[in-house]
Amino acid sequence: QWLICSWRNEAGGKCGPPPRIDNGDIVSFPLKQYVLNSTVEYKCKRLHILEGPQSVRCDSGQWTDPPVCLEPCTVTPEDMERNKIQLRRPYEKKFYVLSGVFVQFMCKWGYKLDPTSSGLRVQCLAGKLEYPKCKQGNK
Repeated sequence: QWLICSWRNEAGGKCGPPPRIDNGDIVSFPLKQYVLNSTVEYKCKRLHILEGPQSVRCDSGQWTDPPVCLEPCTVTPEDMERNKIQLRRPYEKKFYVLSGVFVQFMCKWGYKLDPTSSGLRVQCLAGKLEYPKCKQGNK
């Protein structure tokens, strides 16, 4: 009986709209109010990776922690030219790499890996990609 009363009590278990997340949204039509133990599922935009729980639950007037949508990395010809690198497999234009995926680069002809640089195999992490740097081979 106490549980039924708590559902009717404004402060006793109901939640407002679920938390918003960057680069994602809920998959159902949003309501103004949710009862105790309601769940709402999230999805991410194209090329974004969902990290964390896929859904949140209304628990005593508060939503559980929502997921995060990790951004992809963008590899562009300009960034590669600036660092004197190229992809192992040739691509003409920019392309996207999902978070968590590794990209294999190589130095352009006549260049070698800068000793202060990371290796030629780098991982995209939440939209960030640390490009390796190459310098002229005779210097």
